[in-house]
Parts: sequence; structure tokens; C-alpha cells
Amino acid sequence: MCKKETKVFLCKYCKRYFCKEHIDPKPVLTFQQVFTAKEPLRSKLEEFWRSEKGHPDYVYTQIFWEKMEEEERTIMRKMWEALDRLNEQKYGKKESSSSSIIVRIDLVTIILLILIFILIVLFFIFSH
Repeated sequence: MCKKETKVFLCKYCKRYFCKEHIDPKPVLTFQQVFTAKEPLRSKLEEFWRSEKGHPDYVYTQIFWEKMEEEERTIMRKMWEALDRLNEQKYGKKESSSSSIIVRIDLVTIILLILIFILIVLFFIFSH
């Protein structure tokens, strides 16, 4: 990247060589991704975007987004646990497990269900 004549190091993600200043991977980001994200994610993305250190790495990008999703799931789980504790304190008892089950369906699952429904409808339309 910087064309310095110095010792180089192998990136464990993309398997390319970089100087000490650029060896750390960072996610590949677009301007739109950075500046349309909501806080606190926006601050984190903007830090990567503006950083002169590191190199954009496609392999690392996938790992980065998986980590971000896992962090978000962990935060949501902790929030639900905190709300459950507050609910217990307020009402003095825990709701029965059958009434407190919250089905959390992610966007991918919803899209897949919609696509399956469309395929079933198309099958019936074209089979008759």
C-alpha cells in the first residue's frame, strides 16, 4: 500500500504482505454504509473509515460484520434479561414460561418465509 522498503508481515486474513503500519485489517466500507448507520455503530465505522492505519480486507469484513451481529444479539439479550428482572421486581413474580416466550425472527427468516409462500402460490397458479 505505502510502497515503503521495510520488513513486511503476512495478513492472516487475506494472505497478502503489508508493512507494520498497514498490517492490521479493517472492514471494507462504503461512504453510504458509514454515514447512514445509526449510533453507536456509526462512530465505530467512521473510526475505521478515517483511519490511515491498516488495510481494507474483504475476508476480515465478513468476520467484522459477524462480530457486530453477535454483539447486537448479546446486547438485546441483556436488555431483555434486565426488563425481565424489572418486571419481576414490579409484579413480584415471574410470568409463566409459556406466556413470556418471545419469538424473535430475524429478517432473513421473514424473507425466506415470504419467498416460500410466493413459490407455493406460483405452483398452484401454474399447476391448474
